[in-house]
Amino acid sequence: MFREDIFDKWLNNESQKVQLKLEKDEALTQDDKLIVLIKQQSNHIFHLDIDLRKEIEDLRTEVNGKFDSLRVEFNEQFKDIKEEMKYLNARIDGLTWKLLGGMSLLMGLFLALLKIINFVG
Repeated sequence: MFREDIFDKWLNNESQKVQLKLEKDEALTQDDKLIVLIKQQSNHIFHLDIDLRKEIEDLRTEVNGKFDSLRVEFNEQFKDIKEEMKYLNARIDGLTWKLLGGMSLLMGLFLALLKIINFVG
């Protein structure tokens, strides 16, 4: 940063000297022409830097917006999955109790049948 400041100060001083020469209609040397060219390129790079920073900021905002919408969508889908899992667990619990009840009934009938067979036979 410090070196850039030194360069910018030097370039500004030199370009002001060249500008004074132009105002006085003095002939420009090769070095003066190079100073003008460097100053133009420096300004061009500065504006490109501003444009690039703006584009990056816009892109970051766009990407953040997309991630936020994906996050909301994911949370909604995850919430739906959790509700579906609760529903399936409740059904499985109900079926498990029915199965246990049915097995108990069958065991009772089987034991009663064994008693009848033992009693008759």
